[in-house]
Amino acid sequence: MPALRRLMAIDPQQLTLNFTVLDEWIEFEWRLISMRYSIMLQLVTIITIILVSAAGWFAWLQNRQPGTGALESSVNREMQRETEETRSKIT
Repeated sequence: MPALRRLMAIDPQQLTLNFTVLDEWIEFEWRLISMRYSIMLQLVTIITIILVSAAGWFAWLQNRQPGTGALESSVNREMQRETEETRSKIT
């Protein structure tokens, strides 16, 4: 019976205050959890974009035709001209 007396001695105002504090704490916890998941989702999205971009760039490098760049074309033409000049001098 001492527990019942203690329960009856609780002021209803104090009980309401405790529930208000508990509600605020639960709301804070949910905000904290949702913020954590938001940050994790942003990190996963950024990492995914980086990896997909790198994969696309690597695929482009693997599948491009050799000598398609302006610098490579001029270098190739110059090397081909020098090779033809050397061959003509030998023969």
